[in-house]
Amino acid sequence: MKEKIKHSIQNIRRKYPKTSIVVAAVLLSAVAGTFAYSLVGKKDLAKATAEGSAGSDSRAEGNLLVAVAGADNIAATGSGELNSSWPGEVLSYGNVLVQPEREGTIVEWRVKIGERVAAGQMLARLSAPPSMPELVKMLAEQSEGLARARAQAATTERFTEKNKEQLNALLKSAETTTGQAQDVLAGRGNQAGSAKAAVDKARSAVVAMKKNIHTMLEQMLAKHINMVASIRNISPSTFNYGGLNRSYGMLDSQNQYVYETRLIGLIRELQDPDGPSWGLVTDYFDSFTRLAVTTPGEDMPDIRMMAREDQEKFLDMTAKYRDAEAEVAMKETEYALMSSEKTMEYAESKRMVEEKISENDKMLSMARAEVAAAEAAYAAVSRSITGGLAITAPQAGTVSTITKNIGDFVGPGMPVASITTGGDLKRFVRLRIPSNVQMPKPGAVLSVVRPGFSQDVQKVTITGVGMSLDEAGSYLADATLTGMVDWPVGASVRVVASGAASTPIIKLSSVWWSEEGVPHIWGVSEAGRIFGKKITIGRTLGTLIEVYQGLKNGDRYILNPTKEVQENALLEDITPKDVDSGSPAKSSDGKPMGGMEM
Repeated sequence: MKEKIKHSIQNIRRKYPKTSIVVAAVLLSAVAGTFAYSLVGKKDLAKATAEGSAGSDSRAEGNLLVAVAGADNIAATGSGELNSSWPGEVLSYGNVLVQPEREGTIVEWRVKIGERVAAGQMLARLSAPPSMPELVKMLAEQSEGLARARAQAATTERFTEKNKEQLNALLKSAETTTGQAQDVLAGRGNQAGSAKAAVDKARSAVVAMKKNIHTMLEQMLAKHINMVASIRNISPSTFNYGGLNRSYGMLDSQNQYVYETRLIGLIRELQDPDGPSWGLVTDYFDSFTRLAVTTPGEDMPDIRMMAREDQEKFLDMTAKYRDAEAEVAMKETEYALMSSEKTMEYAESKRMVEEKISENDKMLSMARAEVAAAEAAYAAVSRSITGGLAITAPQAGTVSTITKNIGDFVGPGMPVASITTGGDLKRFVRLRIPSNVQMPKPGAVLSVVRPGFSQDVQKVTITGVGMSLDEAGSYLADATLTGMVDWPVGASVRVVASGAASTPIIKLSSVWWSEEGVPHIWGVSEAGRIFGKKITIGRTLGTLIEVYQGLKNGDRYILNPTKEVQENALLEDITPKDVDSGSPAKSSDGKPMGGMEM
């Protein structure tokens, strides 16, 4: 700079010799002043920048700098309010993409944009792939297998139908035979020698024998009463207590009373066609026999012989009756066994027939399943060669876009067109939010703009944010457009979230990490006491970093902490004594010191 000034003065002296001294002095003063101004400007600018980065309420405290959160964001960033923008895409549930099933070249389009189509309607046609010998051979083998499976199934179906008819006829014959056997056993159809007839005959004999015993007992009682009653020719029905001639059984008066009791009871039971009970009759004959043996023989007729013969006759008839009953039970058991045997034979025949029919049905089902499998294999090979050439509409609607032309090569899953259905046409925005920024809450209102259309700014409302990262390491979120827009579906957009004033931005030098790796800052209370404060940090912006939690606007903190900063320390205790917190620090010679440059 000095050399430039000297060179300028020499030029002036050569051109203006008389006024060279004055002009040189003036020019030298101007240049020197400009140079001094430049030096002062640069120094003041550096100082202002350092002070501005500390915030409007920051002040030097020795080697420390106490800053106020939120007051230094604009000066620190140097670009005004910090904005975030995220990429997004306009989507609509009423828009359906059309994708081919296989790869090939489009050889024909059969629809135009704006045309109404139905579900399954052919939209375009692909070129057929070349017929490779291996594919042709595979298709021929599958066709042969399908024909063989169909022939086997047809043969199995005819066999099972015939066999089922035979088995049903066999079952019908077994049913008829069993019914006839049951008829024979039951005596239906006038079969006199049937087992049922034998059982009935034995039952009739038992009934007859019981009637004979009943009649015999009535006759015996009438004879006994005429012998032992005090009144001659009395009928059994008129015999009452006290009617016994006390001369009979006089040697056992107790038996006399028992005899009368049993006699009256037996007379009463004989009035019942199904009576009497054999126990009562046996007890009666025991009392009558004792009555006979306890009667003196010289005064009364001897009835001992009559008592013994009548008792033996009763016991003999009773034994025969019980034998007849046992024979009836045996014949009934035999009849039941024969009937059960016939029933079991029929049941076994029916089970065997039904198992055979079930086996035939299973065999037929397996043959039909083989046909279905062969058809599926043939269809798969056939589709791989000639199938999938038609591009069809997945749903009914209006063709809104056609992205591929005739001659373009396409593959499976590649969108070639889109169809706007008659469903919900309301558009929404799906955006990708980086994982290192503060997530917007549902209900937050953001701005959205299309690249190249900076004046067309719309508002969107966040409806939900995903919980997991996608393949690009971002969170997906959906936002609803608050107004009606005509942006095309699939258009790319930028979602702009203005930097909220509630998100402080501080220098990285203010952050320190605990042993657990948790970020902290040193906060300063109103009383000047220092304390550690855990924070949640976000994006790193050069030498700056965002604080999402733990620090709010207006909080004071240490901008450049040193090793003297400790928990619960007072700010005045760690500030050098020669520093006045209210005025600039002075040097040892008493002159003011310049502000610290950060």
